[in-house]
Amino acid sequence: MRVLKTREDAAVNGLNAALGIILLIAPWLFGFAAAQAPAWTAWIGGLVIAGVSFAALLRMLEWEERINFVAGLYVMGAPWLFGFSGMPAATWTHVLIGLGVTVLAIIELWRIRVSMSAGSP
Repeated sequence: MRVLKTREDAAVNGLNAALGIILLIAPWLFGFAAAQAPAWTAWIGGLVIAGVSFAALLRMLEWEERINFVAGLYVMGAPWLFGFSGMPAATWTHVLIGLGVTVLAIIELWRIRVSMSAGSP
């Protein structure tokens, strides 16, 4: 398992943690806390993303980025999977945060692969 410990890693993981926290509080911020499906999806997704990202700040391993990749896809697709795509605030919150987490995970996975192929420690 490849470990990266650079300033860029901390920035990406910190940004992912922030996105997770925003998703966690989004039901109250954007007024969909009373709607069960989008609220629970945001709370669970936010906890997973923030938790994995905080763990990655301590020691970043490839599996953490894979979890964030899957969590980002889950959050992005949740409005259609759980039937709340008709709620614009909840839908856009999930899609944008899910997209952000997914893109950041792809960047980190790519950086891990490049560092492995370059043979850097």
